[in-house]
Amino acid sequence: MPTSTLDLELLRTFVAVVDYHSFALAGAQLARTQSSVTQHMQRLEQQVGVSLFQKQGRQKHLTESGRQLLRHARQMLSLNDDALNSLRDSSLSGILRIGSPHDIADTILPPLLSHIARSAPRLRLEIDVGRSPFLMDDLHRGKVDMVISTREDPTLEGFALRTSPVWWICSAHYIHVPSEPLPLILVDEPSIYRRYALQALEAA
Repeated sequence: MPTSTLDLELLRTFVAVVDYHSFALAGAQLARTQSSVTQHMQRLEQQVGVSLFQKQGRQKHLTESGRQLLRHARQMLSLNDDALNSLRDSSLSGILRIGSPHDIADTILPPLLSHIARSAPRLRLEIDVGRSPFLMDDLHRGKVDMVISTREDPTLEGFALRTSPVWWICSAHYIHVPSEPLPLILVDEPSIYRRYALQALEAA
């Protein structure tokens, strides 16, 4: 019986969908349309013969088969990238200083750093973890070279890595009484989430 060969491009799209939690954002990172990403996932499921995603509400989550394939996909892509990089004379060297908020440092940043390390092994990375407003100030002052931020700045170039929903959260036992003040727990200024929350309350 002939052995099938997994398509690395399909696996790369699959890993991007998982890492960015979105078909649209995965497409943006890979310079593909959302429909192209969907087609890639359909072709990959046909190739492996199992469902990789299951729908829960509006979200798609990995099946057990999807989680199993993800482990192999990361290993295969890593081997592929390492092989190519070993044959290239990377001219990138020196220090790259990256600023990242705390939540991003635990989610988006690790796979990005792994990719950079494989693509430019002679490049030294320095990570500064902090709050977006202060990181943006550091970028303008030249203390970091690039920033992953929740804020946009029209004077700088940038692109979207992902979109994140913002939720109101309360105790399961909380009962809202319109005539009484609304107790809130908010982060300190400066915070874009604090501003959005207060704007939403003022507009209500």
